[in-house]
Amino acid sequence: MIYQILFLLIILNGYYNYSSRPSRNSPSSRKGFIIFVCVILVLQSALRNIAVGSDTYQYFNRFQITMASSWSEIMSAFVDVYKYGEGKDPGYPLIEKIFQIILPNYRCWLFAVAIFFFSSLGKFIYRYTSTIEDVLIAFSVYFLLFYSFFSITGLRQTIAVALSLHCFMALRNKKYIVFVLLGIVAFTIHKSAVIIFFFPILNKINNLKFIFVICTFLMIVFAVNRQYFISWASESGGYEGGYSIRLPYTLMAFYVIITIWIHASVKDRSNNDTYKRLFFFYLPTYCWIPLMGWDSLFMRESLFFSVYSMVLLPMSINGVNKNNSTVRAVFVLFSFAYFLIRCSNYGLLWDNILLPDTYGQFVIIPFEQQIQ
Repeated sequence: MIYQILFLLIILNGYYNYSSRPSRNSPSSRKGFIIFVCVILVLQSALRNIAVGSDTYQYFNRFQITMASSWSEIMSAFVDVYKYGEGKDPGYPLIEKIFQIILPNYRCWLFAVAIFFFSSLGKFIYRYTSTIEDVLIAFSVYFLLFYSFFSITGLRQTIAVALSLHCFMALRNKKYIVFVLLGIVAFTIHKSAVIIFFFPILNKINNLKFIFVICTFLMIVFAVNRQYFISWASESGGYEGGYSIRLPYTLMAFYVIITIWIHASVKDRSNNDTYKRLFFFYLPTYCWIPLMGWDSLFMRESLFFSVYSMVLLPMSINGVNKNNSTVRAVFVLFSFAYFLIRCSNYGLLWDNILLPDTYGQFVIIPFEQQIQ
């Protein structure tokens, strides 16, 4: 836990330094703080021990397999997947192979993925926040909801979600060719990214009340028939663990509360098209709340939408006319405390940490292998 406390203290110190400046809410100060936090998060993610996270070690093994594979094997995987239905996500080993031409090192690959993800996330946060307090809330949401996935596991989907943020911004800028190309790339890296091609529909709908009622109805339907939908999604997505996923009551309660709060705030500022549009992109998360769970396909799909809560919550807190500074302070403290309690299992590459039980190997990866 000492590392996690240190990371949070560094971030809070950065916030204090940037917020103490006379130009605290200028674009340059806000950008500076975002870059500062993203650098810390890149280091935290890329320097993690291979034993940290549920599949960091698995991706290490995949990286070695890709290195030993020929280019013909890498390219033929596309035919195997999309013609014969054998295997999945052929785009991921391809970008690994391209990267290995320059740097055939897994630690460098972790740095590359972290830099790409957090630079994408930082750009998104910068675009849709207006004050340095908004940025602090946005990253507090990250530590509360997303750290355990994007920072320490799931490399394929981490890349795919980063690409989805660029897809969203391209769609809002009416760069439709860029949207399609990035969406295709994301889909080849992680098949859950097929949901990106649903984005144009979310970008066109406008009836807030009707859509919210429909989403509430769907949430109830999914709750009543939860096991059926999870089993179906598990078979479709290849995530067998989905059959025994327990109901995440705490996560459900949190998402219900913030969704109702954000919805009320959006109604009060219905003339703000950007705010409303971000909420429409977030809403699929609300539908799928009952279907969430660590190995659920819906949990993975929801990551493409729940990430919008990082900029929606700061906007909602700004809508509190009185005591919004108190609300911010309470939320930041709650998020950081929850993060420290739930995500204390972390170590750097030079620490001695046993592999997770899922590998069936109670071994410590030596430092020499950690830097390969």
